[in-house]
Amino acid sequence: MHTADHRAHFVNAVHAASPLAGSYRTKAAVSAELPPAVPAPRFGWTAGLAGHVVPCFVGEPATAEGVRR
Repeated sequence: MHTADHRAHFVNAVHAASPLAGSYRTKAAVSAELPPAVPAPRFGWTAGLAGHVVPCFVGEPATAEGVRR
């Protein structure tokens, strides 16, 4: 999704009782520690919402030139 400041955000979720919940938490923790030189979306936040593990990653501001199809 894109916010008002034109940043792209990638949000995914898994039910907290799912066997995959631990991997979502790990992905969030590892991503938060990546150095800026790594070409990857920046970790934004993680939350427990309605019984789900929800990590969010923030990309660069979207531009017409940066759109890939």
